[in-house]
Order: sequence, then C-alpha cells, then structure tokens
Amino acid sequence: MSEEDVSVVVEADFQNDLRIHFLAELAKLGVSAPAPADDPVRETCFAYFSVLQRLIPAGARTAWKSRELEQRILTDEQQARLATIVAEIEAGLDLRPRLSRRIMRANYSDRLLNDWGIHHLHVGPREDAYGPELLYVLMTARDAYLIDWKRHGDDCFGDAELMNILHRNWPDAIERFRAPGVVPGSLEPAGYSPSDRQKMRRHFTLCTQVEDGTVYVPLGGGTVACGGSALAARRVSYERQLAQNVYEAVRDNAEGLRDLIARRTGRRLDVLRFRYVVGGPIRVEELQTRLFVRLPEAPAE
Repeated sequence: MSEEDVSVVVEADFQNDLRIHFLAELAKLGVSAPAPADDPVRETCFAYFSVLQRLIPAGARTAWKSRELEQRILTDEQQARLATIVAEIEAGLDLRPRLSRRIMRANYSDRLLNDWGIHHLHVGPREDAYGPELLYVLMTARDAYLIDWKRHGDDCFGDAELMNILHRNWPDAIERFRAPGVVPGSLEPAGYSPSDRQKMRRHFTLCTQVEDGTVYVPLGGGTVACGGSALAARRVSYERQLAQNVYEAVRDNAEGLRDLIARRTGRRLDVLRFRYVVGGPIRVEELQTRLFVRLPEAPAE
C-alpha cells in the first residue's frame, strides 16, 4: 500500500505484516506454513487460529465424570488409564500428547470440535497414547466434562448421544448455546446416521436437537463452507479489519505522525515506512527511526 497525504508519503502493508506475524506464530507451534493460495494472508491467519482452537490451553481444571461414564464397565487397565487422564487434567499437564496427530496440520479440520466443541483424547500411555479407544471431553477454562469412553471413528464422532449426555449431566454448563427463540422440539428429528452427520459437517453448520427436544447451536462455533472452523474464520475477519482500520488511521494522520516522530527523534521525514505490530496495544513501528507509536483505539467493525 502507498498513499500520499499532502507532502507525506506513507509506505505500509499491514495485511502482509499480519501474514508474517502469524507465520512466525505457526513456526513456534511447529506447524508448517500452509500451501500457497490465492489469498495467503487469509490462509495463514486461518491456519493459525484453527490450530489454536484445536489445542487445549494449559491450566488445571476440575474433572467431572458423567453418570454414563461412571456406569460404563471398564477393565482394570481402562480404569487406571482413566484415572491417569483425570490426574493429568487436574494437575494442568499439557494434553497435546493425547490429541490427534493431525491437529498440527495447517489444513486439518476437526469436525467434531467445530460442531459440538468436544475434544477426543487418546487414552493409551502418555508416551504412546494412540489407539482405537478415546475419551470424549468438553473443556472450559476451569472444568473438564468427561462425557464417555468410546471407540475412534465417524460412528462415534457423529453420535448425538454425546450431546445427550452433556445435556443430561451438565445443562447449566451449555445453557448459553441453546438456540435463542427456538421452541423445544420444533427441529424435526434428523433422519441421518452419525456417519452422515460427519459428512455434512464438512460444509454445513448444524443445530442439534437432543432427546428432550432442546435445540443447541454448535458449541464449537460451527463450520464455514470451505469446511473449516467458523470461529477461526471470524477471528481472521476481525484481525484483517483491525489491521485495515489501523492503516487508515495512520494514513489519515500522517502529518501528525511525522511531527511526533520529528519531536522524538529529531528527524523530519517525507516518507514514513510503517510496520503493524500485531497483538497487545495498537502500535506501529516507523522502520527508519525504529520508533514505536501507540495509536488510539481503532476497533474492527
């Protein structure tokens, strides 16, 4: 981008600054850059926020077991593994070794998480947790709701019984996701199987009607048409709009910024070269003087 305001020229590309920032953040997580795309800024930002949603933030949580899980007949070994996972959750250990190997792929879409907000944890020994059995869990900042112990696969990932268990055991924890204005029971019972639901999750956001007729919007935010996380897509839109608003604020106040830079550095520049500082207070860096300038709020619309 290059704009002229009176005698001051502003050189900046805040959208590319977003791309560079989130490429670096992906690298910190050990995620390779997404494949080249028509809109590399969007793809890079979308990959980052998608990975972030799939990870479980560190922190100790209280583990709650559903009645269905308590009543499930487990072998002694399975009970020991469950106790180990509960201890890890309550100690605040990093649960990444128990998440899918695919969570760190830039283009991976966790359809169960996007729809119902449910993580599936592998239950084997921590050093090699992967196997056919999974523990299905809804995570919040302070609590872990242990839903059920089931096998891996679409028939379980799309099984509405997971939502039924959440609704039976912890209705208050998911109350904010009840579909506003929808009369309970008004959503016609779905005539598709769990595997059908998994297929439709690739491109659609689906509401869920549980056994007593209560209707929920997606706890995980839903799915966009490309098949990815709607929460990630909304965050990308926010960040891009914010960067554009900051650019416009810099462009429209170029004379004042030049005066400010001159007072602080003794250099009066005809060309201002700015970099957008992503995250935290809204700031830009003038690259020739290495001066950081904090701007008034430039909210994303």
